[in-house]
Parts: sequence; structure tokens; C-alpha cells
Amino acid sequence: MLAQVSGRIISMSPVIGNVSRIMTRSLYRCIEARQSWDHIFPLIDETVLDELSFWRSNIRSLNVRKLCQYEVPIVVFSDASSYACGAYCKSKEGDVFHKMWTGVESRMSSTWREAKAIEFFLDHFKDSFSGKTVKCFTDSKCCISVISIGSSKVHLQRISLAIFEICRQKSITLDMQWIPRSLNTQADELSKVFDFDDWGVSVQFFKFIDSIHGPHTVDRFADSNNTKLPIFCSKFFTSGTSGVDAFSMNLGGHNNWLVPPIYLASKVIKHCVASSAEDVFRLGRWKSLASEENATLKRLSTSLPKVLMNSKAANTSKMYNTGFKQWCKWCNDLGLTALPASDYHVSLYLIALMQSDASSSKLDLCAHSIKWAHELAGMKNPCDTFLVKNVLEGAKRMVSKPTMKKEPITPDILLKLVKKYGLDANLYDKRSITMCLVAYSGFLRFSELINIRACDIEFHDLYVSLFIEKSKTDQYREGNWVLISKINSPAFAFTF
Repeated sequence: MLAQVSGRIISMSPVIGNVSRIMTRSLYRCIEARQSWDHIFPLIDETVLDELSFWRSNIRSLNVRKLCQYEVPIVVFSDASSYACGAYCKSKEGDVFHKMWTGVESRMSSTWREAKAIEFFLDHFKDSFSGKTVKCFTDSKCCISVISIGSSKVHLQRISLAIFEICRQKSITLDMQWIPRSLNTQADELSKVFDFDDWGVSVQFFKFIDSIHGPHTVDRFADSNNTKLPIFCSKFFTSGTSGVDAFSMNLGGHNNWLVPPIYLASKVIKHCVASSAEDVFRLGRWKSLASEENATLKRLSTSLPKVLMNSKAANTSKMYNTGFKQWCKWCNDLGLTALPASDYHVSLYLIALMQSDASSSKLDLCAHSIKWAHELAGMKNPCDTFLVKNVLEGAKRMVSKPTMKKEPITPDILLKLVKKYGLDANLYDKRSITMCLVAYSGFLRFSELINIRACDIEFHDLYVSLFIEKSKTDQYREGNWVLISKINSPAFAFTF
């Protein structure tokens, strides 16, 4: 009976796919252990029972396959070395994964490491891959076999099942492809990146410091192996990370656990100082919020920043907040007051941006950001003075690039085309020339020109009528007639 069930499952592989082989490994291992075909033995192996339970629960949902199904896949390249693994997503620039092996993992077989690298990568990016097709390239044929059809070796079968479970939960279609090592150079380089700064303090030391200065909320320099907190930032994308590159984030609002590489210690201190000065609601009159003594007023005042941030669209507030943070950092470096600001200092800031090759839109954003922060605080806007307005206008003129307008088509150009191609040319060239002449004479867009049919053309003694069924300016889709007069010139569409 067990052999019959297994055989029927395998026979449905054209519809079910590779899962028919992955989820029958234990069944066939049990069948191979038989003494004869009629041998009866108790089913006590948990893996066999798990596979039978899986098919009982999922056979109906898996027994479906679309005949015509194609979507552009997400392309991934993966590789593993003896001390690290790496993968990158070619379809999404910036999606790079890297992980150092532990001592135990580094001693595993190369096939295990290659397959485990793909499991780690899929687990980290499973949300962004949800419902999509992922084409994964690797230079290990054994790895492809393990992931596609499973393995008789228990430790490899566990990885195969883990990958299958990730794909099943997130509706990911995984397509494994082999490529030679010479074509997998980028993933190979990632897997050979040795992170010499992959170290951390002991758990006992962290608990001791956390008991004095905690509780800490975010571990800013960590990875999945040495993080001391559930929320952490890492150097590369790794499983569970909340972000990459702590220096690109505002450290304000958190009690950060900071154990950076030694050579970054001074940079971390400067970033902490800048982050503490960047919050718009920690400057000027907002400092009084923290010193409010009345309990009711203090409770209400804590909601004030959130309500004010919702006065504009979320993306607008975020954009202005980023611009204001840059202004605060500049003021902090020079020992200036960011809020309230003087028009003189704002003017100098705009000049500094101009000299650093900032674009015209960047200058506008910075001025609007400073204005936004002052209006939130109920203060006089320094950007309203003639000094700032004139400096802003002058800076924008100096950084702006002249608009390069295209040369217009003239009758002389059309006449040259007719003389060169239109008289004795083949039918294809004559058609192209006619399209140019009709578009020029009737002021037609290309979208209007290519949709003209024979029934839309009417010839008269002194003009020709073209019916334009759809036009960009025809809001009610009523259609319009375009009249082209006869002109005694070969450079026009309708001549004597």
C-alpha cells in the first residue's frame, strides 16, 4: 500500500512538480527497508508520518497547474566559500546578502553550504519575493539536485524541506539553474569577503551594561550571529536585520547599543551628536515640552509632534524633515543656531550648497524645509526676507543648465527628403515620406498619425479631410476633422 501511494504521487510530478520527489524521500527510504513486497511493518518513523500527513492535507491544492503561465523572474546569483556565503539579486540593485559561517557551519560539506546559502537568502528576502518567480543561479550541481528533488542524507533533506516551506508559505516559484563558476564571479567574490570586524562582547558583559544604562532598544553594529537585541542593524543584508549601514539612519529616539569596529569609533560619536541635534522637535521652543510640569499638559504635549507631522502628506513631511536635518547638521558643525535661524546664515547655507554642486531642486527643498520647521514652531520664517529670496534665485540661476531645444522641422528639410527618397523610391520609403508630410501639414502627433485608416480620409478639389478618432486634447472622445489644403509644393502632403 505504501508503494502504491508513493507511486501515484510520483506519477503526478508533471502537475505537482518537484515537491513530489522532495516529500516522498522518507516514504521511499521506508520502502527500501522492506524484506519483501508483502512485508508488513508499523509506521513509527515520524518523517514518514509527516510526509503522509502533508499529502493528505495538500494533495488537492497542489493538483493544479496552469497551461500558460509566465512572468519575468527575479534573477539571483548565489555562492558559498569555506568561511562565508553571499548572494545578490540582479533584478533589484542593492539587494545583497552576506553571512559569515560559524565554526560548525564552516566544517560542513560544500553542498550543504551552497544549499544553506540559498535558504538564508530566501528567508531574508521572502517578503519581497512573495508571489513571484525566482530564478537562482549557482555553480553547484549537487546543490541544485538537493533543492529540486531532495536528498537521502538527512542534513541535506532538512535544508531542502526548509526551502520548500519558505516557498510554500510565500507562494514563491523557485527555478534552480546551473552556471559555470566563471559566470558566477560576483557571488563568488561576495562569498570570499571576510569580515574582520565580525566580533562582539559577551552576553554577560552586555547584561551588566544593560542593567546600568538600559534597557537598550537597537543593536546598531551586529549580524544574525552576534546580535544582543531582537532589533539590529548589519553591515550586509542578513537574516533578521532591520537595516543596513547604521550611518544612514537617525539614531534619535532609541537607546542604542553601540559596539562598532575600533576605527569607526570617532565617526560613531560624531553621528550620535548629529542625530541628537537633528530632530525638529528638540530645538527652539520645543525644548519647553520636556520641562512641562502640569501632568495633563505634558501628556497632551507629547502628541503635538505627531499631529503636526500629519499636517502635510507623509512623504512631504518626510522630505522636509530630511532637508531640515541637513540644515541642523550644518549649523551644529559651525556652532550656529538652527531654530530660530537668521536670514544671513540661511543665505550662507544656500551658497555652500551651490558650491557643492547642489541642483536647483535641492536648493528649493532646503529653503522650503527651513520654512516648514519655523512655521511648525510658530516662528518668523527667515526665508521670507529679500536677502534669502535673492540669494536663492541667484544660486538657482547659477546652477541651472540651459535648456537644449530641438531644432524644428522646416519645409526645406521635407523638400530634401522628398527629392532624395520620394520620387523614385520603393513603396516602403514612399510611405515613410508620406507620413512625415501628413504629420507636418496637419500638425498631428505620432499617436494620431498611426491610427488613421483609409475610411478616415476624404479627398476634395481643394483640400483633403482626415478624421482623427482619438486625440490627446479630445477630452470627450468625439473625434475631430483635420483639413489639409492643396499647396503647389512637393514638400506638402496634398499638392496640385
